[in-house]
Amino acid sequence: PGYQQRKDLVSVDTFAASPDISSPNGEGSAIDANGNLYLPDQRNNKVLKISSAGAVSVFADGLQSPVDVDLDRLGNVYVLSFYGDYYKITPDGTRTQIKTGLGSARAIEALDDGRVYIVKFNALYEASPTGAITQRVAAGEG
Repeated sequence: PGYQQRKDLVSVDTFAASPDISSPNGEGSAIDANGNLYLPDQRNNKVLKISSAGAVSVFADGLQSPVDVDLDRLGNVYVLSFYGDYYKITPDGTRTQIKTGLGSARAIEALDDGRVYIVKFNALYEASPTGAITQRVAAGEG
């Protein structure tokens, strides 16, 4: 009686091993066209980049509690802070912080036209390319 782990269903391979990846913690990750994985590390205020070969590097640091990462088709990386602000990092490394005033953010989705959607615990918001915020869905709405 009780829970028993099915060891025959579990297979784990080491994708990457590095001191920088000891305990990343974030809500989501993203993979670019070259197979690189971007992994938020909320505890250490950075985003890790793991190459398709398994090499680990710090993609961006000095962020405020990053919880999710997404990419657009142009290679821009969008990093969402738990506090609702997000960062747009262009392929040349230019970083822009967009302050939204939204707290308790959990997920970001970047669209190819420059808009992003931000999910909070109880609502969905759209941010325009200029940073204007519009609530699209609130808790309890169909």
